[in-house]
Amino acid sequence: MTGTIPHLVWNIDPVLWRIGPLPIRWYGVCFLVGILLAHHLGRRLLEPDGVSRQQADRLLGYIVVGTLVGARLGHCLLYEPRFY
Repeated sequence: MTGTIPHLVWNIDPVLWRIGPLPIRWYGVCFLVGILLAHHLGRRLLEPDGVSRQQADRLLGYIVVGTLVGARLGHCLLYEPRFY
């Protein structure tokens, strides 16, 4: 093994589960877990400052929309700029 550098082959199926014709993908599960975790932690951090649950829930809506739009824009600009 002298002179060679071992490398990692990343060849994972992007689909985690299939529910009928609907594929559940890894990145979708990661987005969901991240958003739910951020919402839970955000509520706990904002509660001592007097922010109501309704305000925290409204903020979650903005966070979800911003995350999805930003992820799509980032994908388009970084991975497929010539297509757009």
